[in-house]
Amino acid sequence: MQIELTSIRYEREGRVILEDVDLQITGPALVQIIGPNGAGKTTLLRIITGLVKPSSGRVRVCGYDSTGNPLVAGRCIGYVPQRPPLSRYNPMTVYDFLSSRTLFSHRWPRRARKRDIYAKVNQVIAETGLSRDVLEKRLWELSGGELMRVFIARTLLHDPKILLLDEPLAPIDPQGKIEFSHLLGRLSDEKLVVVTSHDPLLLEKYTDLMILLNRRVYAIGSPEDVLRKTVLAKVYGEAIVEVEKHIHIVDEHGGGRK
Repeated sequence: MQIELTSIRYEREGRVILEDVDLQITGPALVQIIGPNGAGKTTLLRIITGLVKPSSGRVRVCGYDSTGNPLVAGRCIGYVPQRPPLSRYNPMTVYDFLSSRTLFSHRWPRRARKRDIYAKVNQVIAETGLSRDVLEKRLWELSGGELMRVFIARTLLHDPKILLLDEPLAPIDPQGKIEFSHLLGRLSDEKLVVVTSHDPLLLEKYTDLMILLNRRVYAIGSPEDVLRKTVLAKVYGEAIVEVEKHIHIVDEHGGGRK
């Protein structure tokens, strides 16, 4: 499970979003990508998934050239965007939402026993820490944290080697964020989990690699190496505040480091 980015550059409407991005990420591991708003974090994930083709450079995922090709990248990547493309008022139950994904991913002929579908749905629900009671709820009845877990569960149905999660902690309440960080830590024991975040502290103890991004990679290494005032100031400038030897990143999303 490996992601390789070589000389990635991406321009949109004459504006450079990413440039000179060279990365090699190997799992299982949890990788955090941090940076201010507009740093190119979401664009980078979409380039990795093949949903966006870079202006120049190459992308390889699990050994395959997947540049601008989501079908190739999808062989081993599961992607959950920050705002999944589904109305919160969708009348489907959680079980219907998940079981439909199981049927869709089943090879032709599309036949699968109800017992097998039910078992698989319950398996991914358990993996994401949700109770079986949630299966009968409508999607619009779920909290932000529950809905994010359901989308991750749906992604896990095809057992991807790599998970890309764009700001998964954003819609979750403070207590839920702590519980959710445990979930991501568990998933990273067996998969390469890449997460964009404005709250690096929440996942710090689970993070194997941290990438500081602002159009290009400014720093890459362990959290201890990246979460230093002298390093963060290159990107965040005056938004870095040190109080009694504790460093905090001050932006509209909050976040910081103890």
